[in-house]
Amino acid sequence: MSSGVADLWGPSFAGLVISLAMYGTSVGQYIYYVISFPGSTDLNSIKAFVFSVMLFNTVHTYVSVAFFWMMLVSGHNSFTHILLMPWQLAMVLLCYCITFIVQSFYAHKVWIISGRSWFVTAIVLALAAAQMVVGSVCVSIGLRTQSTDALFGSRLSGAGALLSVFCDTLITGVVYYYLRPKRWGVRRKESVFRHLTMIFVQMGLLTCMTSLLMFILFCVQGQKLYTGGPGVILSKSYVNSLLAVLNARKTIRDRRKAHITTIELPTIPVSSDSTSTTDI
Repeated sequence: MSSGVADLWGPSFAGLVISLAMYGTSVGQYIYYVISFPGSTDLNSIKAFVFSVMLFNTVHTYVSVAFFWMMLVSGHNSFTHILLMPWQLAMVLLCYCITFIVQSFYAHKVWIISGRSWFVTAIVLALAAAQMVVGSVCVSIGLRTQSTDALFGSRLSGAGALLSVFCDTLITGVVYYYLRPKRWGVRRKESVFRHLTMIFVQMGLLTCMTSLLMFILFCVQGQKLYTGGPGVILSKSYVNSLLAVLNARKTIRDRRKAHITTIELPTIPVSSDSTSTTDI
């Protein structure tokens, strides 16, 4: 790879390599989800939703690899080759779509956790929809102008990343506020919600930091398209975040079952002649 091509596409290619590893992680998490929630243990709508997200994730991975193969190998770094296979620009659009889908899922969780607060939920959905609109405009401009700047270097691209930062920060903050330990007086519930809050916060920080890195690189990248690196990784961060939150329910479910088993064992008579019983 020549120095000019490396400067232009090197960060994006590095992001692709990392995203492939993250895709493998998401496949492992999806298998764990299918095994942990078989049959009717989870709603069919949730199963269909998770399958759809994984399908989008798989298509995004394939399109990303095809895009970089065309740009770095068969296309010899010529952006005009994209016009021969415009569907490969779906890599960028799918990233925005996956981000919107996962953030909308979190908005539903925020609605439940916040006691059905339409105000907070509406803000989360508005930020998620705004970044989706920005992404669609970026792809549209990229097709029309045949310019890489429209996809990775325009102000709209930076605005999309900043909107994701605001949305993820709001989601994480709301979840932490409503599930903070001081709101729950029962120790068992406190332990469960502490675990759930930790998962939400950790996953929210992962996606938020990726979006923030993308915005920071946009501000300093110049002509080197640094934003392509975290841009390729971003959708994988959201998919892994979603699966981690869903899979965390198994740990919580197992803890609750263990607690019920410990507390609700039937009494066993000491002897047939005795009227006293002992709880075990």
